[in-house]
Amino acid sequence: MRKIAIPLFLIVIVVYAGFALWVIPADGFSKLGLGERGQIGDTFGALNALFSSLGFAGILLTLYLQKKDMAIQATKDDEEVAERRSLFNLEASIQAYSQALGLLRDGNNHRATWIRAARILKHGKVLADAVTVDAHKRALELRLLDYRSEFRDILEHKPAEFFYGVDPRYYELGLDRVAALASLADANEQAHAMRWLDEKSVYAVLEASQWPDDYQDPLRDDLPGEMDIEEKTFFAQGLARYMEHRQQWHSIAGNLSPRNS
Repeated sequence: MRKIAIPLFLIVIVVYAGFALWVIPADGFSKLGLGERGQIGDTFGALNALFSSLGFAGILLTLYLQKKDMAIQATKDDEEVAERRSLFNLEASIQAYSQALGLLRDGNNHRATWIRAARILKHGKVLADAVTVDAHKRALELRLLDYRSEFRDILEHKPAEFFYGVDPRYYELGLDRVAALASLADANEQAHAMRWLDEKSVYAVLEASQWPDDYQDPLRDDLPGEMDIEEKTFFAQGLARYMEHRQQWHSIAGNLSPRNS
């Protein structure tokens, strides 16, 4: 505003001075009559009215420029807030994935632990989807490359019996017997057991091990379409077999019952 106001002020001074030199005789007012002096005064009055109008227009211009400056500043503030929010979501999502991975990295098949890890993964995904700044998205994707590999390792090479949540020493009894044991209460339990891994928790971990459908691979542009469960679990045949078995059988009080019965 100062850059505009100073030149305008100088222009007004120059116009007033030039007008005065043009209107006022060289020998001054001394030889002018009252009528001539009045005409000169009226001329300056018109000039004053003109500059008053220009001054009012200048006020309007000032208000407009101030409003524009405020809008620009507000936009900058919004961008800074959005960037801080994106950074928070980035850091929180990475922390969530790391926490979920820490719960499962030891290779346990505890139902409650898997459910807890799955819930954390779901929250982490919501936070990851809320990352909006492009640089933050790239940083997150770099971390997810490692996380996908580690979640994949958790599922890979696990036998179907693993996902029924029983002790590994019972695996040799076969899948049907292991499935039956998954619902058999022991001496310390008051009700029927439910040891098998919850399907939703397993799918949450499986999802964390997969490439998203909209992943922009830096090495190629063409991406495969959505894969079915057989394609997703080709590296974890035990998981695929477990899922098929769960679709066919209920485990109730130490016995198996067909689901379609």
